[in-house]
Amino acid sequence: MVITWIRLPGLPGHMYKKKILWEIGGMVGTVAKLDFNTDNGVQGRLARMAVYVNLGKALSSKALINGVPQRIEYEYLPTVYLSCGHYGHTQDFCPKSVTAQQPSKENFFDK
Repeated sequence: MVITWIRLPGLPGHMYKKKILWEIGGMVGTVAKLDFNTDNGVQGRLARMAVYVNLGKALSSKALINGVPQRIEYEYLPTVYLSCGHYGHTQDFCPKSVTAQQPSKENFFDK
């Protein structure tokens, strides 16, 4: 578990209430702190909060809020490959795509 800042860009103005932001952050992880400047939408429709996330599990790149997908951006986690949702690698080194690209042993010996 690590603590990281997340951003919710373009969040509708009526959702800039502490309780609502706390619940949205809870969809990502355990909320530790809200950036109080986001409470009134001062930062140009960008909610920001610190949450605890488990890097051993896939990270969410979106949350569904009232039926509308909301993008989630992670600060200071530069090597998050959101296609698979895991931390610590990029697309070139994704374990899921590497195993998908490797030929099976049967195909290798058939050639």
